[in-house]
Amino acid sequence: MQKKIRDIDLGLKNICEKYNIPGISVCLTDANRAEWKNVYGVRSVETGEPLQVDDQFRAGSITKTLIAVIIMQLKEEGKLSINQTINAILDGVLQQESTLTIKHLLNHTSGLEDYLWVENEGQPMISKFDTAPEIQFSPDFLVKEALLAAGRFAPGEGFYYSNTNYILLGLIIEKITGATISEIINKRILEPLLMKQTYFPKTFYINTSYANGHSKFTQDFQPSDQIVYEYKDLNISLAWTAGALVSTPADLNRFMIGLFNNKIISEESLEEMMTFKETGDNGQSYGLGLYQFKDQQKTAIGHPGGISGYETVMLHYPDDDIYMTVMINQMPAGATSIAAELYDSFKVLE
Repeated sequence: MQKKIRDIDLGLKNICEKYNIPGISVCLTDANRAEWKNVYGVRSVETGEPLQVDDQFRAGSITKTLIAVIIMQLKEEGKLSINQTINAILDGVLQQESTLTIKHLLNHTSGLEDYLWVENEGQPMISKFDTAPEIQFSPDFLVKEALLAAGRFAPGEGFYYSNTNYILLGLIIEKITGATISEIINKRILEPLLMKQTYFPKTFYINTSYANGHSKFTQDFQPSDQIVYEYKDLNISLAWTAGALVSTPADLNRFMIGLFNNKIISEESLEEMMTFKETGDNGQSYGLGLYQFKDQQKTAIGHPGGISGYETVMLHYPDDDIYMTVMINQMPAGATSIAAELYDSFKVLE
């Protein structure tokens, strides 16, 4: 066992060097629920401070899977139907008659433009993550920005991954429950699953030890060979229910174990979430807040996440009943490909 652990640790070092990333944090949980977690690299390229195994990262679009689970919980409680139109719940938000339903939002078939790529003051909204703390972007504002752009297609007529969908789902959850998203995530997911290192932030700052984010995008969002900017804080109001979550690999594994073992939703709801349809990307299909990744050797179900300076992917391998989350403090980094490479190396060591 010690040799295997040393080999896995060496694998993380090799990944950091091969892909030229500042740091990586990984948790793998096997079929017996034995947990292995480790890190390699630094919290900050500027300071050289080493990563610690419980350091928090910004999880980006992993948030979407939690939001989808809460929608399914509300469905089970009879508080909504995923076939309801958005206008039936959020009267006036779309400002027009629409056949757009909750399901269209969940599986990214709404056709709505992604607000992050709508231009505001001459720049796409995504450029505003480092905006001053006193500037807060309300969810209603983000939706209005998206609606300024023409839709990609009629609801249900295609697949287009749009962060706008999950901002609308957040508004629906708050409208139906009468509580804030932070309160709902705590009550319905984090507390039941004992995810003590995860939270939905209300401020720019991560409130415990964390990894700084590192961007390899230029100002016009072209990939660079060098780190262009190091992030300590982000204006997380720009992400909200599309990507604001802060977490660790071990906590995200706990979330997946709870999800795939019916601790937070029923088997019926889980099966509905896993009604996968092709996205147009080779080997990838999307359900309700979940991706399926397939190649010739294996199938994995989970979700990637990317936000300024960070990439994450959480994966469940059903054939082996193994869970693995990889968090990297750089964007772009190729977290999904790195995770597949790590998983294959872990399997070789068995």
